[in-house]
Amino acid sequence: MAGSLKLWLGLIWTLIDEFQIKTGKGVSSKKALLDWMNAVLPPELAVTNFTTDWNDGRRLCTLVDTLRPGLCPNHASLNPGAGLQNCDLGMSLAEQHLNVPMLLDPGDLNNPIVDQLSVMTYLSYFIDSQNEGLLRWLRERLP
Repeated sequence: MAGSLKLWLGLIWTLIDEFQIKTGKGVSSKKALLDWMNAVLPPELAVTNFTTDWNDGRRLCTLVDTLRPGLCPNHASLNPGAGLQNCDLGMSLAEQHLNVPMLLDPGDLNNPIVDQLSVMTYLSYFIDSQNEGLLRWLRERLP
């Protein structure tokens, strides 16, 4: 049964990768998403991974405010120690105002052992939420 579960999860990730975050330029989805995040987020919140970098919720709230200025105006002063509340705030704002579905629970994103593919899938909806222009921008800048 465990082998079957792994196969199903692998198939699901392949479908998500192909239809939700595929770049079409021979660049991995992980690198493309990482490059986009680092292009839109300030340097002091550089993203190096899709697990622990997101635990305190500050990058998420900054991303929400970057894509919709004024939506999370206090993002720069959020307490890193209040990760669960920050994740909840960012995910709620994203769902309500950017139509980003809450695929994860704020507690999952706040967990240091969160699954990176789940985080990548969730974050890919931020690209989708903006418009085709952001996807075009991303594709033009990738080799």
